[in-house]
Amino acid sequence: MIYQLDLPVYDPMADYDLLIERGRTSEKSILGHLRDGVAAAYREYKQHRGVASLMDPIEIDGDTSTVLKGLFLYTRDRRLLAHIRAEAMSKAFQGKCPMCGRADVFSLDHYLPKEKYPEFSIFFLNLIAVCHSCNTYKGIRVGTAHGGRFFHAYFDNVSDSPPLLTSKVIVDDVGVSATFSVNDDLPADVFRNATFHFNKLRLGTEYAGDASIEMLERLEVF
Repeated sequence: MIYQLDLPVYDPMADYDLLIERGRTSEKSILGHLRDGVAAAYREYKQHRGVASLMDPIEIDGDTSTVLKGLFLYTRDRRLLAHIRAEAMSKAFQGKCPMCGRADVFSLDHYLPKEKYPEFSIFFLNLIAVCHSCNTYKGIRVGTAHGGRFFHAYFDNVSDSPPLLTSKVIVDDVGVSATFSVNDDLPADVFRNATFHFNKLRLGTEYAGDASIEMLERLEVF
């Protein structure tokens, strides 16, 4: 199942300032000019727990947006901000994806996509270590206030809620299988987000496949 990550304790502007100091010359003046705006956006992100419907992207032109999005390249191995990737990947419990809880982490996902929110391209709280499937299915989706959104691995503590899913085991002539659905007894806002999260990431199908394999393996033991 999905789970919450421990919040990091450090100043995220230190990474931004490192690029102002040691980044490309062509970027330094742009980053310096935007610093106050980016710092304010970081504070707003934390205050609103990454909920897109409560925040507006900073107003910048296309060239500036390209520069901010490109900062993510600094998180690659042996680059200036490689520590961000290493730290984010290490947050995953037993190396498993927090968005599905079933597969090994593979890459960093921007919870709010850098295509729309370039100011968060290197913001640690916006970078979630996820598996290949979740990264692919999530894409650049954000969700809406009324239609639901993905659970945020740093801010949404789903362990405080009733079970997110209900399951049903089916035994017939074909074999044994299981189906999963979102729990109708969840509070309305959690139900809305859970439905969005599980449908968009196709977790019902993934969990059903895992459950069928596990049940067959147990039957073979007996």
